[in-house]
Amino acid sequence: MIRVTGAVAAAILLHAGSIAHAEWRPVTSAANGTVYSIDPERIRTVGGRRQVWMKGDHSRDRTERARSSTTLVSIDCSASTIRTLAENKYDSYGKTISTRTNPDYGIGYNPITPETIAEDVAKLVCGAEGAR
Repeated sequence: MIRVTGAVAAAILLHAGSIAHAEWRPVTSAANGTVYSIDPERIRTVGGRRQVWMKGDHSRDRTERARSSTTLVSIDCSASTIRTLAENKYDSYGKTISTRTNPDYGIGYNPITPETIAEDVAKLVCGAEGAR
């Protein structure tokens, strides 16, 4: 039988908490008050494109039913195009109110428009070193 002391258990819990906790970094905000963030640790390179999860805080946007969202986008940095792969929206209690997925077949990418949220995210994601 393995015995775990209180100090060891606390260290395990602290370490597990740090692994599970995302470090969301604010990237930009919209005129409606929504703040968009990304977790730089979750930037991945898949098939030559960068994928990143974005988090939207819609708590200041009275036109949006959802209070928060998570969106997976795929960015082709060399072509300056973007595509939404998945989107989840949540109410004020964190309950999922909608979800959608769009498989990535390499088609359906849209040009990244200058001076938009997509451009702000792409600049950060495409400049990321060591994306996995």
